[in-house]
Amino acid sequence: MKRWSIVGITLAIVISCIILFITKLSTIYSFTIVTISILIAIPSLLNNHQRAMLQGLNHISLFNIIRCGPAIVRLLLFFTLILFGYFTLTSAIIAHSVAIFAVVFVGARMLMSVVPLEHSNKIPMKKAASFGLVALVSQLIGSLNLRFDFYIADFFCGSEGLGQYSVAVASASILWQIPAAIASVLIPKLASSDASSAANITLATIRAYIILVVPIMLLSFVFGPKLIDIAYGTEFSTASNLFLVLLPGCAFFGVVSLTTSYFAASLKKPVVNTCLAGFSLVLNIILNMILIPIVGLTGVAWACTISYLVSTVVALFIFIRLSGLSRLVLLVPRMDDFVSLYKVFLKISHHTHDDSNE
Repeated sequence: MKRWSIVGITLAIVISCIILFITKLSTIYSFTIVTISILIAIPSLLNNHQRAMLQGLNHISLFNIIRCGPAIVRLLLFFTLILFGYFTLTSAIIAHSVAIFAVVFVGARMLMSVVPLEHSNKIPMKKAASFGLVALVSQLIGSLNLRFDFYIADFFCGSEGLGQYSVAVASASILWQIPAAIASVLIPKLASSDASSAANITLATIRAYIILVVPIMLLSFVFGPKLIDIAYGTEFSTASNLFLVLLPGCAFFGVVSLTTSYFAASLKKPVVNTCLAGFSLVLNIILNMILIPIVGLTGVAWACTISYLVSTVVALFIFIRLSGLSRLVLLVPRMDDFVSLYKVFLKISHHTHDDSNE
């Protein structure tokens, strides 16, 4: 009962925010655009569901096709629209819808080939639905948490501030591609491992991620603002400063993607991720209310970074407690982690070299 109370409350919050967003959107854009945007949500959810199934079945190559497919098709359609001079907001949204529907159709065919229909009756649907509902709520709150600061920036700082902030977030969140790629392979491995092995695998993965992301973050501190100036122009100098504020939070928040995989795939407790996402969202809102009156648009970035860092610490603390590991010091990278990463890079380079020879 306690779990469903949490789910009910979080669903109410998410639905309320969606209604407010649609109300805001409908006052800006035409009814047609709003309607198409709402309809996109259905195939988008199906696309996420297909990705989750292929990921759980450990069909990583098919998972990558379904994951990258919408972006590739959308990009081709955008280029076609630009080439013929029909690129407008409405045509862009329609192109996005076509891309999603096309990939969902292809994904359905893929799933039929790897999951025969006669096996579908063996799936415990009630248990799967219960697990999926909690996981869905977690994803919705997590998505709202990652985008809530956009609404805050628009509300308090206007469209110009939102433009600056959007560029900063888009640049800093590139780092999230690393844990996202790792998690896509990590989840099936955790699901098929025992509790002790899964905890050790997750721990080693977190240490490897820290080794990778720290030097990338430092390089981004040095070259990131210059690249933003080159890509967007000196008019976005504010975005460069916001990028530096957002960078630490975005870099270390990737750890949460790895612990999320452990809580859901190994412990079968997606409710932990739901609570973490809700905590991060509430903390983000509170910090925004405190910092925006003091430092303006920079306060939105600081609120985001602080909430990400605090959420990362909380996620690691919960991981240590639930996994049975005794010391947080185990998260500090060791020499054998560097050796393991070096071997992985050697293996990748050998595969790349062999493929090029073929």
